[in-house]
Amino acid sequence: GFDSPHGLLLHRESLYIADTGNHALLRLDLASGQVQTLAGTGAPGVLDGNHHPDPLQTPLNRPWGLALDGERLYISLSGVHQVWALDLGSGALVHVAGSGRMGHLDGHARQAQLAYPAGLAVVQNTLYIVDSGSASLRRLALNDEQVRTLVAGDVFAVGNGDGARENA
Repeated sequence: GFDSPHGLLLHRESLYIADTGNHALLRLDLASGQVQTLAGTGAPGVLDGNHHPDPLQTPLNRPWGLALDGERLYISLSGVHQVWALDLGSGALVHVAGSGRMGHLDGHARQAQLAYPAGLAVVQNTLYIVDSGSASLRRLALNDEQVRTLVAGDVFAVGNGDGARENA
């Protein structure tokens, strides 16, 4: 069964599900009704390295948001403050962004600090990240691997002020 599913992504005849409580990425085949685990062991964990060829032996930690760009399914892992991608062709998991340290720091994608990344969207070679723990909107240019803040925030900021995007 599901346990606190958050992210959903519909693609062709499949519904991809970020099952946050089960620390897993699932795929529901809409034609057959079958559910398949694509990644995660069912227990939270910290991912070592930048590449995991066997996603079923790789622990995920609170997968939350999903976005698809071609054959790359991006997954925000709010429990470790990172974004990873599942290559739907090879099945491998690849580290995309976030150092694993909670914070708000722009820079190279894998050294940047995120804080509970949640929502994801991909538009024109750019991954947008709703960084819920810092009340900010971040962008990752996929061609240069740089994380930049679009709408400012800070760790544990409320994020309810109006104004210029750098200060809102």
